[in-house]
Amino acid sequence: RKIKIDISAYLKLNMLYFVVSDTGRGIPKDKLKDLLQGCDKNSIGIKNVFERLKNLYGLKAVFKVKSVPGKGTRVVIAIPIEGVKDWLLEQLSLTTKNLQEKR
Repeated sequence: RKIKIDISAYLKLNMLYFVVSDTGRGIPKDKLKDLLQGCDKNSIGIKNVFERLKNLYGLKAVFKVKSVPGKGTRVVIAIPIEGVKDWLLEQLSLTTKNLQEKR
């Protein structure tokens, strides 16, 4: 089957959201738990991102991963827009618009 990947960014309530989702094979609950807790020594990327967000933004950061085996995975990251450069927001907006136009 054909796998679809969507990447988007948007602003909502003074938060900058990044969403990545796919229609891939998904991640089983126990494997996802291990990834988020850093138990899987071969896959440190997700845990690393989570820890960095926590260190930079504390409780203001949002990091959610939802996955359904056989259906796909969705990752949502949100950070406060305080301190984020205007040019970065403009670039994200343009990139998202360009990606949506290519659909």
